[in-house]
Amino acid sequence: MPLKKYARVILAGFILLLLLSMGLATACSSFGSSQTDMGLQTWMLVRAPDGPLPASRPVTVKSRTRDPQNHLSHVELYAVEMPVQDNATSTQKVDLLIDTQFVPFEQTTFTANQTFIPVWRGEYVIKVVGYNTRGEKSESEYIRFAVQ
Repeated sequence: MPLKKYARVILAGFILLLLLSMGLATACSSFGSSQTDMGLQTWMLVRAPDGPLPASRPVTVKSRTRDPQNHLSHVELYAVEMPVQDNATSTQKVDLLIDTQFVPFEQTTFTANQTFIPVWRGEYVIKVVGYNTRGEKSESEYIRFAVQ
């Protein structure tokens, strides 16, 4: 009789261990697939400068765009906000295209180096937009910086 009880406890423990293992395996596999299937993404590889930048000097913005499922087309750099003429205290929303860089060959990851020259003193806000060959787009986060 004690042998039957012992066998039931071992069987119950084995079943419990099997269910826990299946739950853990399912959680890990769904986490992994969601990380690799994120689709089109664009992000800047630079951060906002610690202090103001000098006016009329080139600024290089480095960004990366990736799309595991589709080839990339091009990357655009925009000024989202910029000073009104040479008025350092007033900005305007513009969404002004500054530069476009085309992807030179079929690839799913592309690093862009885009340059622009802020000529007016004041606050600037920029973003990068990456496009795949299907016309889908992905925007980076904004970076705000001052120019003097």
